[in-house]
Amino acid sequence: MRFRITLPDPFVGAWIDYIRFILKAPMIGWRESAMGIKRFRRFVPIVGTAPSAREYGRVLRSAWLLVMASRIEGGASIEAYFQQLYGEVRRIMQRGGENLSQLYMAVVFTGLVLGLFSAVLPSMPGMGMLVLGAMGVAVMLLSPKAHYITITELDLIGVAVAVASYVIAGFVLKHPNLAVSTALLAYGLVVLPSTIRDYKLRQSMRMRVMNSFNEITTKPIPTPLRDLSPIEKALKPLWEEARGSGAPYLVAWSNTLVTEFLGVVDNILTNGFLYGLIVLGMGAGVSVGMFTWILGLIWKSLQYSVQAGVSIPFIGGMGINNYYNAIGTGILGGTMMFDYRLGLLVGGLLGVVGWFFLHPYFTLY
Repeated sequence: MRFRITLPDPFVGAWIDYIRFILKAPMIGWRESAMGIKRFRRFVPIVGTAPSAREYGRVLRSAWLLVMASRIEGGASIEAYFQQLYGEVRRIMQRGGENLSQLYMAVVFTGLVLGLFSAVLPSMPGMGMLVLGAMGVAVMLLSPKAHYITITELDLIGVAVAVASYVIAGFVLKHPNLAVSTALLAYGLVVLPSTIRDYKLRQSMRMRVMNSFNEITTKPIPTPLRDLSPIEKALKPLWEEARGSGAPYLVAWSNTLVTEFLGVVDNILTNGFLYGLIVLGMGAGVSVGMFTWILGLIWKSLQYSVQAGVSIPFIGGMGINNYYNAIGTGILGGTMMFDYRLGLLVGGLLGVVGWFFLHPYFTLY
């Protein structure tokens, strides 16, 4: 049993439509090329009659590539026509990649600030974990979809094992906070084989795509693109058009564009991996390491007051809040590096480690 879930991709889908448009526009004209792409079809009547993009505001600016093509068509050679559109599409993809990288950086700083504030301020235990987890889901939705989210028998087994570990740790061993970490860790370990398999598929995606496109010109029967990832599925119509056209220009241009496209995607995924490592370092170093040391110092300085019966719930809140922040940063960091499965695995692992260091400070009186 295997179900594949395709998440929405706000960037990659648009980029591939841009690539398909500028490949066909120099050959058959901008109007016919746009009519063959659902994203651009509704703009054709407007672009054909609008004196300028400003006349129609934001709606027409969303189809600026069509406006640009309509203005230069007929006044340049096919090569010059393509090069001008190629420069614009390249700029769009690079700007999108930079925006996603800036988003990753913003997530890192937001996670750090949120972790520090929720650690020192009285708050509901677990709120920081939920917010950081939600940030991880948002990042996963915005990142390029270089692999499918697969649901297999291991996921069902993982859920059952996670529930069993939660019951044992929470109700048998009487450690309800530790039960959260053990449940996440149990699920992540059970589905680890699926995670590793999908990670390998993601790492080899660029090689598979480039081999298929390069073989159009080197083999009479090239290896077709397989539906092994959402990106490959989206690129398949482009591959079929390049192979079926028989035009040397179109084949050469498609290889150039796909190489540029995959380079941008690789940069985004690499940045996500690196920023995810930073988030994990933040969770392990700040939530577990630094606050364990700080709480230890405070506990020693206030030991006599505690023994005298003076309640210090502030310190108790710091301990349990940092425990859940460690889980949350693990979930966020792992999700940025790959997807939610790695996030749950790393979050559970950081939580177990954090519990052993921080649980003596959960309730101090």
